[in-house]
Amino acid sequence: MKRITKSKGWRNRSVDDPQSTESIARELDSRVLDSLDRCQVAWEHADDPLALATAVTLVKMPAWLSDALIFALTLDSDGSQPKLPALWRDRFRDMRDCHRASAVASARVVGKPLDITWDMSLLVSQALPPARFDDIGHCGPAAMKKAFHEVSKGIQNPGRYHRPPHGFQARMIAALDRQIARIQTRLQKQRNK
Repeated sequence: MKRITKSKGWRNRSVDDPQSTESIARELDSRVLDSLDRCQVAWEHADDPLALATAVTLVKMPAWLSDALIFALTLDSDGSQPKLPALWRDRFRDMRDCHRASAVASARVVGKPLDITWDMSLLVSQALPPARFDDIGHCGPAAMKKAFHEVSKGIQNPGRYHRPPHGFQARMIAALDRQIARIQTRLQKQRNK
């Protein structure tokens, strides 16, 4: 069993304070890439590549075109688009921090009357349903604290910490599968010539 160390409790902030855990939790919950306007904000303010891939699914276009765009936008490039992999790395780091900060904020809200420490917030966050916080990873209180502070600062950028709408993951996987099958069929035909 992990030993809980004594550490300072959280500084209580007013619920109206934009840096309060309640404010951060509410703001993170509201950030969903469910409209073109939100996708535009996420792209223009944070260069979020998921915003582009999600926007493709929100506009009417032929399935082959949306599949091809999603495929191109979500695969790591081979160097022909050197910026895209860096954008995805930033995106994954932001989402990991977002999930950690959200877990900490939820633990803090749950343990409100208590003087909850970072160690205790980590234990509570690990007890939360894994479906929502499966990106937390194996980390300690210091990583949770760092992520929370990073999100507390980064949340001022309206383009960061958006999550895709429900169903996007399945749509992305289906598009990738169709494009991979198309490429494999083309390669097989070339080999058979």
